[in-house]
Amino acid sequence: MTLTLTIERLAAAGLGLARYEGRIVFLPGVLPGEEVEAEITSVRSDYLQAKPLKILQVHPQRLDPPCPLFLECGGCQLMHAAYPLQFHLKTAAALENLTRRYEIEPQLKPAPSPLFYRARVRLHTGLIGGRLALGFFAASSRRLAPVVYCYQLHPALNEILPVLVEWAAEMTPYRPTPTQLEVLAGPEGFIFVWDLPGQPADGLKKLINNPPEPLNPAQAFFSVRGRLQSGRKPRPEHGLTWLRSAESGFRLLAWPGSFVQVNPLVNEIMVADVVSLVKALRAKRVLDLFCGLGNFTLPLAAVAGQVVGVENNPAALANARLNQKLNRIGNVSFIRRSAAKAVQYLGDQGGRFEVVLLDPPRTGARGLAPHLTRLQPEAILYFSCHPAALTRDLAEFSALGFKPADLTVYDMFPQTAHLEVLARLVRG
Repeated sequence: MTLTLTIERLAAAGLGLARYEGRIVFLPGVLPGEEVEAEITSVRSDYLQAKPLKILQVHPQRLDPPCPLFLECGGCQLMHAAYPLQFHLKTAAALENLTRRYEIEPQLKPAPSPLFYRARVRLHTGLIGGRLALGFFAASSRRLAPVVYCYQLHPALNEILPVLVEWAAEMTPYRPTPTQLEVLAGPEGFIFVWDLPGQPADGLKKLINNPPEPLNPAQAFFSVRGRLQSGRKPRPEHGLTWLRSAESGFRLLAWPGSFVQVNPLVNEIMVADVVSLVKALRAKRVLDLFCGLGNFTLPLAAVAGQVVGVENNPAALANARLNQKLNRIGNVSFIRRSAAKAVQYLGDQGGRFEVVLLDPPRTGARGLAPHLTRLQPEAILYFSCHPAALTRDLAEFSALGFKPADLTVYDMFPQTAHLEVLARLVRG
């Protein structure tokens, strides 16, 4: 069925919201105020889904997306909007409930580079034409969209992408075949981690350990269901520089198996903001939950008396401790436990922290608030990439007397509907 729709606003996931006979219609690739000719593709109990066929009235800040895979590949949702507009629209859509409930106007921090910013990428695999191919999943599906060039990827990653495609094709005969390849780019080169559903055959293991030129065999690894199988102890030569300070000489390395943000330039801004906030509070003791490789923990050592990092992933924790040793930092300690167990333990021990920082995974920190508030922090700094989970968790903190004083939005993921939010919570 074809109909004419007027787009009211942008909703979550970068979809336009329109109405037809009293029912909500969601459709991609449109902008507020546009009039579009659209085709209904799905009828649900409480809404309709549609695809635009023709833009009848065009938004003045609409762009022609440079990528031919836009809306076919699931990676970008907002490439059809001028960058300042897309950042504004997705912030308004994602934080609508938060800003209304707490009456806070968020501070917006755009990305220094809206294109070619991604230094870490996860490429999925699939058989196409009898060959193992690399790409991204198509929007709202598990169908592989092969990719040979991406406008999100750092130029260094785009340069080696054809080599990675050929590397994957060589693995076609082997079972089990890799399900994905994660690549991190840095000044020293790349880290490659192939993930498999089971232990590889000897031939596949040899292919992984001997990548095609000009790739470096010392930077090729594999994991089984997400667990790194390198068998090597992390050493500086295995890592890539992730964060560096020319003034202090501080240098943070990332190793295989450790999580890092996809956008190093925005990450630098986030770290600088956290250090500035903690310095202003003159905190003696800071707790960093979900600390990973020490992205916030170790820079905070310069402005806090004592910093405690909590991480449950052994590879990330080994990475953090090696970074601590590399930078000769003495006022940081690490705990290997889940965030919930660590906070309970510290509370039982009578631990007190002026500042608690948490950067949980996408699922958030449900149920952590009651234990965390036992530590009597003056401020809680909560990073989230999932506004819905953040909204849920802030309700828990608010019920215990900690309310958001301000919200800062970082555009970690330009061209997409995703963003990173920092909520600063204070007592009362």
